Amino acid sequence: MRRKALLIVLILLAFTIPTISQVSANSMEKTNVTLSCSRLIVKAVDSKYGLEFIAEGTCKGHVFNTKNTTVVPIDKTHHINIAGPFYGEYKSTLFVKNGQYEPGDMIPIELHVRARYQPGDLIPWILGHESTNVSFQVILWVHPVGEEKKSFAIPLDLYWRETVPVEADWVSILSGILIAISILLGIILGFIGSLAVKGKRLKNTLWNTGFVFGWLVVSMVASTSLKTQLGSLVVIQLLFTAVWFSSINYALYLVLPKPVKTPGDIAMALYLVTVVSSFVWDILTGNSVFVLGTLILVVISGGLLTRKLQLGLDELKVKGEKINPNSLGVLLFMGYFPFLLLWGGVMKSVQLTLFATVFFGISLLAGLVTIRHYREKGNIHEPTSVC
Repeated sequence: MRRKALLIVLILLAFTIPTISQVSANSMEKTNVTLSCSRLIVKAVDSKYGLEFIAEGTCKGHVFNTKNTTVVPIDKTHHINIAGPFYGEYKSTLFVKNGQYEPGDMIPIELHVRARYQPGDLIPWILGHESTNVSFQVILWVHPVGEEKKSFAIPLDLYWRETVPVEADWVSILSGILIAISILLGIILGFIGSLAVKGKRLKNTLWNTGFVFGWLVVSMVASTSLKTQLGSLVVIQLLFTAVWFSSINYALYLVLPKPVKTPGDIAMALYLVTVVSSFVWDILTGNSVFVLGTLILVVISGGLLTRKLQLGLDELKVKGEKINPNSLGVLLFMGYFPFLLLWGGVMKSVQLTLFATVFFGISLLAGLVTIRHYREKGNIHEPTSVC
């Protein structure tokens, strides 16, 4: 009988002790947290690792020192969660201001919210939501002032949850999507190029150039650092300008009674400057892969593109159609457009956008002035003329 009673007592204790522990844990002192949050901005950004799609926001406020002693914050462990199509919240950071805090004092804190998202998951979600829940669980470890250094720290148990408004930066998001999805960017660039010219050969050449270049942008722009992006702009614009001047030279050869050499000489000089620029950028950035890629781009792609454009101009000559090398200046815009998306749409950098625009404008103006000069010099005004 006694054994049965003892067994029943042990069973009851086995169920009762965890329950008591759970009640005790749930009854732990929670420290008051007061935070005020800015909007959570959803956008695309250019980081040192390339293009990223992130949500960012800041919450500022304080917690109360609920201990009956003066304390100094020394460490923290935290878990931050953002509801919705966001992940990678571990990139969020909680800052606690150092100092000594007496009982009842407010300890300033600042929460930098940062998480990633996939555009395909975000767009349908954000069209139906204006806010999302942000929460954190934190154990803030503090050291009592006046105690020995060997004494263990005591915890402040923090929990906070609030609905935070969400705002989408659609300019940067859509610009980032166009850059990241190479096939879509390639279609747009190819379409722009093909619309600018006449003749089946020229249309196909400009279409293929834009499509291939759209794929190259992902490796040159979307996944590289700013230094490499700057070098890419310089090399691409120089190369496309060289190809254009070579085409101007060939177009003038087809329509002028006396061939000229100056545009061809400018084209060769630009090819040389393109190669030199790639080596200079290698020295500045230590990126040997950049030089290799540039040489392949200049020698193979540049030579092939020049030849294809010449065949297209030959087709116009045979058919008696108007030869207009002005329209081939669209090459410069095709090279400029991805950087306009990145620096103007994603980064919103006035300086970088202005730099790219000036570079594009000077190259375009140089070509147009050259064409106009030789048109007036040759006194050509017929339908087959250079205009």
